[in-house]
Amino acid sequence: MENINNDPNWDSLTRCKFEAEKYMEFYSKHKHDFDLCNLILTYPNNEILIDSVQTVFFINLNFKLLIIINNIKNRKLNLDKKYRNIKKLFEDYQQKKTKRPYLI
Repeated sequence: MENINNDPNWDSLTRCKFEAEKYMEFYSKHKHDFDLCNLILTYPNNEILIDSVQTVFFINLNFKLLIIINNIKNRKLNLDKKYRNIKKLFEDYQQKKTKRPYLI
C-alpha cells in the first residue's frame, strides 16, 4: 500500500483519496502540535523579536541566519491565513465523515 504511485491497479482518484486519508490521519494525530507551532510562529509580538534578531544578524554579518529570519518573516502572513483554511477544511471533512462515513 505504501508504493501506490507505481501500482497500475490504482486510478488517480483512488490514489488521491488514499493520500488524503493519510494526511488527514497525520493531521488529526498531531493537530495540537500544529496549533502550537502556528501560534508560536504567528504570535503578534513575535514581530518585535524577529526584527531584533534580524538586526543582530545584520550587524554581525551573519547572512545565512539572516536569510532564514527573512524567510520566516516573509512567510508569516501565509502561515496565518493558510492555517485557518487548513483548520476549516479539516472540520468540514470531519463533519462530512460523521454524516456520511463512506464519503472521502
